[in-house]
Amino acid sequence: MKKRTLIVVIVSMLIMLISNSFIYANINPSREELEEKIEEVAVKRGVPAVLLKSIARVESVFQHYDDSGNVFRGSSGSIGLMQIYNAYNNFDTNKLMYDIDYNIEAGVEMLLSKWDMSAEQRVSNVGNMDPNVLENWYFALWAYNGWVESNNPNMLPYHYRTWIKDESYQELIFMVADEEYDQQITNIDASYLPNAGLPSKNLNVPTPGEINYAGIIQYNPNDLVEVDTFNVLNLRDAPSGNVIGSLQNGQIMTVQEGPKLENGYYWYKLVSQDGALQGWAARNWLIRVGDTENGIYPFEDLAYNWSRDYVMKLYNKGLISGYSETLFLPDKFVDREVLSAFICKVLELPQGQEDQFKDINEISSWALEYLNKVCDAGIFKVDDGFIKPKKQINRREAALIFSRIFENYDNGYEQAEEEPYKDVELSFEDLEGLTEEEVNAIKIVYKNNIMNGKYETLFCPEDFITRAEAAVIMYRLLETIE
Repeated sequence: MKKRTLIVVIVSMLIMLISNSFIYANINPSREELEEKIEEVAVKRGVPAVLLKSIARVESVFQHYDDSGNVFRGSSGSIGLMQIYNAYNNFDTNKLMYDIDYNIEAGVEMLLSKWDMSAEQRVSNVGNMDPNVLENWYFALWAYNGWVESNNPNMLPYHYRTWIKDESYQELIFMVADEEYDQQITNIDASYLPNAGLPSKNLNVPTPGEINYAGIIQYNPNDLVEVDTFNVLNLRDAPSGNVIGSLQNGQIMTVQEGPKLENGYYWYKLVSQDGALQGWAARNWLIRVGDTENGIYPFEDLAYNWSRDYVMKLYNKGLISGYSETLFLPDKFVDREVLSAFICKVLELPQGQEDQFKDINEISSWALEYLNKVCDAGIFKVDDGFIKPKKQINRREAALIFSRIFENYDNGYEQAEEEPYKDVELSFEDLEGLTEEEVNAIKIVYKNNIMNGKYETLFCPEDFITRAEAAVIMYRLLETIE
């Protein structure tokens, strides 16, 4: 090998090592960050997030890397956060080790493969195998830990040569869900299980009387969905019917019918955008990315958020923008700068006076114009010359702000009438301690369906509002004043 070539090779190897060290810093994210990642994957895959989080808790105690920066490995060689045992090379081992998102995706695939075993009676099953019923996952969870007799609760404590098991894996998952996520899940009646050994593969145990639901998000006709799978997705002639074709990863389809529950899965009838291909496919490998009215959503974190329809209506009118080009961040709290921008884009406010804030150096350059406008219009109040641009807005303050907007327009009540909302009755039990002005503001926004309570009897005045909530409030206000 020539000397110059050798130097190039060495330099390239060093760059690769440095790059890998930078990308895979082997720092374990916080439990909160990992739980958020798990929830996102569970929602799009249509599996109960509480079970997936509980699996991570039991398997690795939310460790992907140990304290020394090494990938957390089990005694059998299982890998990382979800403890994936990759003996059959179903996954990319390197990505399992150094890509936490991939490890979580693999964990979902493993859980779904065990669910499939239960649905097809390759292991026992529960009830009608509705995946939205948490109790129905009992045997799939058992199989995730291995279809072994040591998970038979009738054989506990289970004595092996070098260890003793006091709790079955699946019931331990249920326990974690209850104690750490406040989600009760009822165990099956163990009398259906044999006193020793494994239950019959064709055993069907009735779903317990007290059932709990997972809240799996379903799709609607006219939703646009994208195929998202490790391989290809079979297209069938009926729910759980005969295979008539396959869908490629990334392919966009339109939902025509569904959901229909059949053999443990929710099925949707899909049609390709050119109408040439149609058939039924399972929910778990279809990701909602838009709808036929709005097309593909511009923000990748909007597809499963409750506010998406409101956000898209404002977005299509040019009245709202994202946090970035690809993210809306619907759950991020709104500060005074962002809310002023939302308001100014919806309302046609005149130009405001300049240099009116003592804390102008704290204001983002893009927000100054908006803050000038809302303050001149009397929508925002300035505290002794300080606007406090980064201050987050709670629901009490939001009610004051939006009631001021509302009262500046003719909205169908007699303007000359004194205290037009004094007789409005509120059922909220948490308004004690608020000023008369604040209570009246809540009456105004509640009566006109601009803001409702977070719960039936609670307004939650001190809770901060999110970008999603702000968008919905703005949409309702726009409908009222137009």
